Amino acid sequence: MNNNFANFEKSNLNNNNYKIIVFNKFILSLVFLLKYYLNLDIYFILKVYLKKTITDKNYDLWHFNFLNYKSLILIDCLKDLNQKVLVTFQGIDIQLNKEISYGYRLDKKYDNYLKIVIKKIDYFSCLSNTIKDDILTFDVPRDKMSIIPNAAEIKKFQEF
Repeated sequence: MNNNFANFEKSNLNNNNYKIIVFNKFILSLVFLLKYYLNLDIYFILKVYLKKTITDKNYDLWHFNFLNYKSLILIDCLKDLNQKVLVTFQGIDIQLNKEISYGYRLDKKYDNYLKIVIKKIDYFSCLSNTIKDDILTFDVPRDKMSIIPNAAEIKKFQEF
């Protein structure tokens, strides 16, 4: 399955500190399909929807924890609406290794759009130095990045 079709599904997060918003799948998918396959920009539809959400919820900061083509569209629209965007790349969404056919960037449409949108992102949290190095190849300033690794105790996985 093409990962660009990943949906923004409901979360099973049961924490009252977070308000999870499920995006309108029809609007987002329509904008995605027309942009990805026909290169038609109907972002104004998505921007109207996002502007209402921003106003209703009083949002000004968005965090994306893993990117796909739909995420890039959302980020592009949010930046046009003067929203702050924080991104945490997970690996496959930023890294590229042609030898093992790894990375969304093998898809030229994703790669070209990422090169545009990445310059609009306000801040990056990096899981590792290798992800940080990949972001740096896009001429992103170092002061827009922090390394925040996944919370795993390596000792628990090593044999004694």
